Amino acid sequence: MKKHIEELKKSITYSMSLGSMELYHTNFWAFIIKKYPEFASVFIGEDYRHIKENGVIREKKLSCQQSLKQKYKGNGNKSVDIFIVLNDNSVYVIENKFKSIPTKSQLEMYYELLETDKKYTFNRGILVAPFQTSIVENGKNIVLSPGIPNYSFVSYEDVINHFEMIAKEYIDKKNISENERFDMSIILSYCNDVRNILELIKLGPIKDYTDEKYRIYASNMLDSVGLNDLCYKLSVEGFIQYFSNRYEQEGMDKIYGKIGEGKTDFVVRPGFSRKHALIDFVFDSRIRDNDDDDYVFIGIQIQGNQYRRCYERAPERGENPEKIYQSVILDDNEYKRAWFGKCKDNLVHWGVLESNKVKICPYSSSMQDKMCKYGMFIYQHKNYLENGSIKYSQLYEMIMSDIKLAKKIYDYDMLARFQSKKRS
Repeated sequence: MKKHIEELKKSITYSMSLGSMELYHTNFWAFIIKKYPEFASVFIGEDYRHIKENGVIREKKLSCQQSLKQKYKGNGNKSVDIFIVLNDNSVYVIENKFKSIPTKSQLEMYYELLETDKKYTFNRGILVAPFQTSIVENGKNIVLSPGIPNYSFVSYEDVINHFEMIAKEYIDKKNISENERFDMSIILSYCNDVRNILELIKLGPIKDYTDEKYRIYASNMLDSVGLNDLCYKLSVEGFIQYFSNRYEQEGMDKIYGKIGEGKTDFVVRPGFSRKHALIDFVFDSRIRDNDDDDYVFIGIQIQGNQYRRCYERAPERGENPEKIYQSVILDDNEYKRAWFGKCKDNLVHWGVLESNKVKICPYSSSMQDKMCKYGMFIYQHKNYLENGSIKYSQLYEMIMSDIKLAKKIYDYDMLARFQSKKRS
């Protein structure tokens, strides 16, 4: 590990990447493809010969039509990492996920946005990542919803092997210019950087896949080259893949619904916040009905070394946050009593309940309008890791035990929500 880290520390090209590693790789590919289109063949095969003049676009903005604004949350434009236009105006969409976690819904969004754009037609999408994520099937494809073309998967190893091969072919030419020779040396240096990164991943977090352990990474060596969060991402992906497979094998999808964004109220949602991986295992009524003003949200959230039982609800306009908190914690429903444990016996105004480490995150009274939209989030947490890691099987069983209880509360609150709407 030390050898690879020392090489990265000495690399000028790697140092340039540290400001925004994902953007750096995307910008580098786009620049190289614009100048030397044959490098695009790793993504689009022989179609690189048909790239339109000025057809390689970095951060291409796609307009979000009115019909899709609610579905994709927001009125602004959505950006594609690299947008390659061919002579027939068909396009390849390249989505680079170096440190962030890909979702099928994001990939589907690009297709649907292009379908509403009369200027282009969708040729194919390509997802590029350092390793195969849980959405990649059979090593090469990401199968999306019916009617939406599959994406191809290209690994970073595929990219650097291909770039290295072409760069060496250039250097072997007798009539290569000094400018071209310089460019090829930069490309080879870049490939060496990426290879060192991939080796570090194999020596560290990839091992957790085979050991089936979820780990929190806090390595000074990895942090010195800015790779701690990438290791977190790997750890998240490994556990989500294990969780999803076992969940389906045990028939949990028949009880709580099939995991899949937009298709069920139960969702497994990975993310990244405050330099820590964050995963939601929650029931969220907004997934299907898109109602931000009246919703039910309950489940388990993992962030860093915290295992959280969380609950969120949308208040009525002008409702006092303290009233919400008390109504939730003091609800005499047997399932809520079990969920919040000793909270109601240790009620502290806006405080941290020392015994159970219950944190309350209310919005101030001056933010009543925003509170109506974003709701009231309450959670209690415990440290669930020993020596920085936990077996996948143990973590899965903890979560599913709590999900069983969360589902009862979710059904109870959804019924109350339905009855309230019916009365009004």
